Amino acid sequence: MKLPFSNYIKAHHISHAALTAGALVAAILFFVVGAGLRLLWGPVSLGPLHGTLAGAIHDALPGIALDYDTAAVEWTRDQNRVNLVVLGARILDSHGKMVARAPKAAIDLAAAPFLHGQFVVKRITLVGVELALVHMKNGHIRLGSETDSDDDDIIRRIRDVIDARGSQSSSLQSFAVRNARLAIYDEVTGLHVTSPRASIAIRAGGQATVASFDADILMSGRKSHVTAELTMPQKRGPIPGTVRVTGLDLRGLGGAAKMFAGMKNVPLAADAAITFTVAPDGTLAAAGFDITAAGEIPLAQLKDKALHIRALTLVGAYEGKSRRLTLSSASLDAREARAVLKGTGDFVMNAAGSLERVHARLWGDNIALNMPGMFKEAVSYQRLAATADYLPASRQFDITRLTLTAPGFSLDASATVTLNDQGAPGLVSKVRIAALPIRTLLHYWPLLVAPGARDWIDANIFAGTIGPLDAETNFTPGLLDQAILPEDSLKLTFAMSGIKGSYIKGLTPATGVGGDAVMTGDTFKASFGGGRIGNLVASRGSALIPNLHQVGTVGVFSVHIDGAMNDVMTLIDMKPLNYATKFGIDPRQTGGTASADLSFKVPMLADLPVDDVAISVKADVKDFAVTLGAHTRITNGAVNFDIDNAHLHQVGVVNLADSRLNVDWTEDFRTKGPVTTRLAVKGVMTEGGRQALNIGLMRYFRGAVPVTADITGHRGGLLKADVQVDFTPALLNVPIVNLEKTPGQAASGHVVVNFAPGDIPTDETIRITGPVLNASGSATFNRDGSLNVLSFPSVKMGALNDLSFQLTRTAHSNDYVLRGHSLDGSKIGRNGTNEAPGGANATVEAQDDTPDGHFRISAKLDRLAMRDNVAIAPFNLDLAGNGSRLSGLTLNGDLTLAGKSAPIAADLETSAAGRKVTLTAGDTGMLARGLFAFQSLRGGQMTAVVNLPGQAGDIVNPAALQADFSGTLTVRNFTIINQPFLARLFSAGSLTGLGDLMGGDGMTMDELNIPFTSKNNVISINNARAVGRAIGASADGYIDRPKGMLALKGSLIPAYGVNSLISNVPLLGDLLASRKGEGIFGITYSATGNSEQPTISTNVLSMLTPGILRRIFEGHIPTKADAPSNLVAPPHGDAPANPPPPAKPQN
Repeated sequence: MKLPFSNYIKAHHISHAALTAGALVAAILFFVVGAGLRLLWGPVSLGPLHGTLAGAIHDALPGIALDYDTAAVEWTRDQNRVNLVVLGARILDSHGKMVARAPKAAIDLAAAPFLHGQFVVKRITLVGVELALVHMKNGHIRLGSETDSDDDDIIRRIRDVIDARGSQSSSLQSFAVRNARLAIYDEVTGLHVTSPRASIAIRAGGQATVASFDADILMSGRKSHVTAELTMPQKRGPIPGTVRVTGLDLRGLGGAAKMFAGMKNVPLAADAAITFTVAPDGTLAAAGFDITAAGEIPLAQLKDKALHIRALTLVGAYEGKSRRLTLSSASLDAREARAVLKGTGDFVMNAAGSLERVHARLWGDNIALNMPGMFKEAVSYQRLAATADYLPASRQFDITRLTLTAPGFSLDASATVTLNDQGAPGLVSKVRIAALPIRTLLHYWPLLVAPGARDWIDANIFAGTIGPLDAETNFTPGLLDQAILPEDSLKLTFAMSGIKGSYIKGLTPATGVGGDAVMTGDTFKASFGGGRIGNLVASRGSALIPNLHQVGTVGVFSVHIDGAMNDVMTLIDMKPLNYATKFGIDPRQTGGTASADLSFKVPMLADLPVDDVAISVKADVKDFAVTLGAHTRITNGAVNFDIDNAHLHQVGVVNLADSRLNVDWTEDFRTKGPVTTRLAVKGVMTEGGRQALNIGLMRYFRGAVPVTADITGHRGGLLKADVQVDFTPALLNVPIVNLEKTPGQAASGHVVVNFAPGDIPTDETIRITGPVLNASGSATFNRDGSLNVLSFPSVKMGALNDLSFQLTRTAHSNDYVLRGHSLDGSKIGRNGTNEAPGGANATVEAQDDTPDGHFRISAKLDRLAMRDNVAIAPFNLDLAGNGSRLSGLTLNGDLTLAGKSAPIAADLETSAAGRKVTLTAGDTGMLARGLFAFQSLRGGQMTAVVNLPGQAGDIVNPAALQADFSGTLTVRNFTIINQPFLARLFSAGSLTGLGDLMGGDGMTMDELNIPFTSKNNVISINNARAVGRAIGASADGYIDRPKGMLALKGSLIPAYGVNSLISNVPLLGDLLASRKGEGIFGITYSATGNSEQPTISTNVLSMLTPGILRRIFEGHIPTKADAPSNLVAPPHGDAPANPPPPAKPQN
């Protein structure tokens, strides 16, 4: 296309212009490329412009000095542009002191003035500045650590400069700090933080100045981010602003200021968004906040030592006109708790504009807590509501009402808390908790509130209702710092009903307890009106815990109980007391009714051993009964018990069987010595009492005797018994050796017994003294307590007993050894009769002297004294057997009387057919006189042969028909003188001549032959006969020795020498004589009844009949079957009212 003015341009003009343009372009390119390369190398100094630029900066910041080293242009890589910068920038205060330093400052100039060669600064940006920023107590912010003398705020100056932009005083539109390193200090809180990267900008924004802050913040090495913006209008008006914080770790905040030191170990991260508006007068017009947090809040009381927060949110707003803070939502979602609360706070000012009070309300529903370590189990509250006022002038919190409700739980409280810089706050309060089950109270009772009381109630109170609980406090400021609270500073009262609880762990709990309790400043008291402990009825209970401020203060608990003694013993036998078991008592074997006062002194300490609990039991027991050991039964006691930790003391009277005894028992629980048990017993010990003690002396000891015993032991086991006995009213009898002290003969005894563990006697000493009896001896026992050896080295009883006696018991035999001068044998002949030991008037029945089991008696004595001055001297006896069955017998000695002597001997022979005892005596009359005091017999040689069936070791069947023994007694050549029985018999048979003969020189007899058998000690006589020149006799019947009765029948043959001649003629004698040895003529007789005074009858008509017809007059011949001892009882054991008398002869 051709240009309009192309016709006027010449060719050489074009060539010259092109060359000039090319050169110019090349120069520009060279300059640009060179400048670019230079800018890449580093800033390019504008030295010639230093003064002009400094003046422009001074005009932009009137009153603020910004000095620098040099001005330059540089390529800024992060902005990808060329900037005008000053290097080595310094900001000075009005005194010329440097308050900030920056490596450089970017300067933005206004474009239009610059084209006209003028420098007008619009923006200044400090880059890489290291700056100290101080928030002063007066609310101003300054740069640097020192304050100007006039306390000017450089930040405020910059704002004023920007507010004046466009005026002749300033052209600055923005002042900023970029990539700064800040040190920020708050004089109010002492907070010190650093920022490795921060941006601060103050810029013009329409009709306002906008200040902004954006920084990474380090607090104790923990990073967070803060942004803030404040819009400040040029004219007076509201100032809105925002602050946003993200990632604030409270641990960093805790390390950055002492005020927040409590947060040093709180790993909780929070984000906050805050909006606010400041009124022109500087007051807060409105604000809103939304704070969220997550993490942990350390709580050492929790099982896991922390509250694990998933989300914590606080949302609310402040309205300045009404001065109300509204908490629209405070929600907590944690592993241990869930809650949503709401509230309001009203700030009330006084006429002077100062804060008069803060009125606050807080409420929430459905609060759930699952905090092991603070609560025993998860709890939930239906509603929490609180209304309170804070009064700054008096520094008081006035809680007008606090209510907390939950299922079965209701708390209502009011309080005034007065703060105290010098110590604990004051607290005046009233609290009421409605009546509720005790376990419900524990459910809502925090573990850390009065933990000692809570733990004790939790461990010892199982059920029941408590309340209402009313508490009033009057704690003046600082009072709670004191160790002791005045009594009138606290009063807590509550009622109890239906309580089931433990007082000592392991014992039967108390049930149905009701009462009232009150706790004052330093004392707790309670009274209980009733209840039960098992079957025991409790009443008059009380509790007193004084000196609550003292650790381990001793509480005193007491109660009165009534009930059965076995229930009391069962109670005190439970672990850990075990009182009954310690003394071998079975509580089930006790009886009686008890009325007792129990008292416990308990140190208020956790895990208290039962030995540290002082226990006191004072009891009155009626009809007391207890079983001691296997056989001993105490009954009908009236006793008092006094028991504490140190001792047991029991006094009273008891029955031991039919013995009434006074007992005084003391048990020392704490002594370290060997003796802990002391028992004093006094009373009359009967046979029943001795049997109850398992003292097997019935064979030797009969009758009731006064006793005094002092017994010692260790922990209920016997060690020693020292017993004094008055034997005067007793019968002492050793039948096997015929030693006897009769009742009424004075004698006293002293017995000392030592015991091994298990109450087993080991040894004893025995001493009996009196006018007629003196004996001293000892006894030893086997490990099982059975007798081993009983030894009396000296026994003197009356004039006839002077010997030593020893009994040795082995597993197989009882061995008796008698040695010495003399033994009284005068009672030997009385055994088996109705004459009781001690004489005809004795009241004690005769005793069986049959030894138990195998025995052996060895006696070697100078003499055995018998009746009527008869003796066996010397006396040597060896006797052995098994019970009543003899296995060996050897007897030898001499019968002596008035200087005369005759031998006596006995032995036992054993054969396959059985055993045979043979007894011979050279003077039968002397033997009969010594044994039976029978003085009507003179002389005579006796041979007695007794056949014993079987062997000593054979088992005897009492029901067997076999006789116990049988034999024959033969006496030859003896004389009968003055025999009353025969005299009566002869007189009844009109044989007076024979009676006269017997009363003179005596009636000589040639032979007496008595065949006999014995069963059950009833001797049967069959065809016995006696012959002499003047008289002959026959007899059949029995002698019942146990009953003392006899029944004999036979014939008397006068003029026996002539009368019996025909009976010896064959056939004729058998026809005319009754039986062999009888004559043709004779008189039948019978003797029946008491063996001492029998009834005698005769039939003189029988004299007229020959012997074969005389049998008719004899009638029934009595046999052993007729003996009373052998009568068979009718069915069911009913004995006949009157046993049939022996048969009488027919007249």
